[in-house]
Amino acid sequence: MDRREPVGTEPKRPCRGIVACYPSGMADTLSAVDRIDGAIARIEAAIDARAKSGDALARRHADLKARMAEAVAALDDVIARGTAA
Repeated sequence: MDRREPVGTEPKRPCRGIVACYPSGMADTLSAVDRIDGAIARIEAAIDARAKSGDALARRHADLKARMAEAVAALDDVIARGTAA
């Protein structure tokens, strides 16, 4: 005697937030893939943020270096005028 239910009469299960209902193993796989995709997106965003931060630091460094060169040149002028007097 066959106790299996006829095809198409499987009990309904919630889709667990997945767009389409898949067998539970497939839904778990899709959930894992979604988490991996999210992690990759966060890593890429962090890389972009770090690159932008590095660029900003390089610009600030160049600006500071230029201002320091101007300040040293101004001090050289003051020292030169002081020794000429």
